[in-house]
Amino acid sequence: MSSYTSPLDSLRQDHEVMENLRDLFGSRRKVDELELAQEIHPLNRRAIVEFLDDPVGPTENHSSDDAYFSEAIVLATGRPSLFIQDNEIQLGNVQLPNLKQRLEANRATIEHPIPAIGRVELMFHPDYEWVGTGWLIEGSMLVTNRHVANIFAERRGGAYAFRQFAGNTVSAWIDFREEHHRADAIEIEVKSILYVANTGSRDPDIAILKLRNHGNLPPHLELAAADANQRDHVGVVGYPAWDGRRNPGPAMSRIFQDIYNVKRYAPGQIADVRNGVITHDCSTLGGNSGSPVLDQTTGKVVGLHFAGRFMSENYALPVSAIKRELRRVTTQVALDDFPVSVESLNNRRGYAEAFLGNRSLAVPLPALNSDQLDHAAPVSGRERDRGIGKYVLDYTHFSVVMNKTRRLAYYAAVNIDGTQEVAVRRTNTRWRVDPRIDRNHQHDNDLYVRNKLDRGHLVRRLDPVWGDYNEAKRANDDTFHYTNAAPQHARLNQRDWLALEDYLLVNTNQDDQKLTVFTGPVFTRCDTDYRGTTLPEDFWKVAVMVQDDDLLATGYLLSQKQFMDDLEFVIGEFRTYQTPIRTIEQLTGLSFGNLAEHDPLDATEAFGFPTINGPNDIILG
Repeated sequence: MSSYTSPLDSLRQDHEVMENLRDLFGSRRKVDELELAQEIHPLNRRAIVEFLDDPVGPTENHSSDDAYFSEAIVLATGRPSLFIQDNEIQLGNVQLPNLKQRLEANRATIEHPIPAIGRVELMFHPDYEWVGTGWLIEGSMLVTNRHVANIFAERRGGAYAFRQFAGNTVSAWIDFREEHHRADAIEIEVKSILYVANTGSRDPDIAILKLRNHGNLPPHLELAAADANQRDHVGVVGYPAWDGRRNPGPAMSRIFQDIYNVKRYAPGQIADVRNGVITHDCSTLGGNSGSPVLDQTTGKVVGLHFAGRFMSENYALPVSAIKRELRRVTTQVALDDFPVSVESLNNRRGYAEAFLGNRSLAVPLPALNSDQLDHAAPVSGRERDRGIGKYVLDYTHFSVVMNKTRRLAYYAAVNIDGTQEVAVRRTNTRWRVDPRIDRNHQHDNDLYVRNKLDRGHLVRRLDPVWGDYNEAKRANDDTFHYTNAAPQHARLNQRDWLALEDYLLVNTNQDDQKLTVFTGPVFTRCDTDYRGTTLPEDFWKVAVMVQDDDLLATGYLLSQKQFMDDLEFVIGEFRTYQTPIRTIEQLTGLSFGNLAEHDPLDATEAFGFPTINGPNDIILG
């Protein structure tokens, strides 16, 4: 373990800056210029010069005020806090040529990360309007301190939620601007709290938030490959706040010019590396909590500032600790919001109603009733279509119609061609938000964090994967859109459910092995409330094929009702039932046209709901 290294000790190791300081304060003329430029009280030049070589204490020649003022001036001059305006650092008041040259030489890498660093602001909190600093990383995630997040976040069961005060739920926003002499703001809402480290000295002071991404987020920061070393030149970007309770006013006033709460850059260097913590000598105050410590030569994050004693020592988590905590989150949170453009989804050949045949063998998309149409999510570019066409999201060989209120699909419809299937491996596939509908009309990964809910494919991955290889690969990737996902419990026993399509393709007497399948949730008013939404308890499937030159249609129902009381700890089994299509129409409000007339259960009213324990239980005639 290294011995204690204070910012002043660290500053003395910065030989270029010390050379400038001695030159500056050793000259009466330069000190006069400094007093005039910074409008400071007359300096005790002799005390400062002596302080540079050896810290002065109260002596017959120097008072305690001399000693303290000398320390404040040296740090303010050698470790200033610089305004940021229009994402650029302002170097006009930097008095030391070597420091100014260093900052100018690295200006591009210093300024590149600035747009992704913001102030954490609150609404409906009784005590705080803003609470610290945060910075953006991949996947719309924001890093800040645990002690910052704890002001507005709390743990509820296995998840985190926003605190409530006097009946109001606190909301948090990140303002990526908030600069001196700049009135504009760049505010992004905090959508959810992904992770807050446990409180305690052994646990890192870190929290991970999720921002609402409407495609307007700045480029995220990059993490350095390795931890920083002692004497590495770094800088801290954040929002230092006045804190006269813990910090001496005159020193604060000199370093920060009595202007607080705005975006600043504080240059410095790593003072020490010890026991999984790095210290630095950048000038910071309380509002810097959550600030990134950035390498001046690369612009990459080497630390997360979390504490400090003004003019004494500042603490930060090293990048290795940040990465370790991020892995805890990303093992549970897939980096969703994988960027997808509208153009990349153009010309998709979606569900084809004549896939099984023309005329009497054609199978149109299920129709929505008038109330359902009111809640359907409109699709960009399809405004001129009529009826259901305005709401159809086409993918490769399948289509989806979304319920914008429930933010889940009314149904997904897929054409399956067993004679043209292609083997496409599932490798590192990431779920995507579809840009063709409003982001607020679809769930994303926040629904599936830290619980036992899986992103269950409505159109299973292998169903549309047929045709030539490029077509099949595109279909495979298309199934990983959140519009094709439904929240299903991790213990859901889908073996029989998923085996239905395989069995029907292989064991019917059709020659071409084609199948059309509709799948969706059952929406009811009694569905389970969860994280500001409601979770469906039942799912349905309708499979259609050709048999003996006529359509054959069968319906199925999968229930997870018995598991919805406890999404954290559940045991038991799900059951799948073969269900009359007319019953599915009654449950869902959808209309499947004349498919019920081709259902073998339609004429057997007393048959009920047979349980499907295996393929032999399916009734096809």
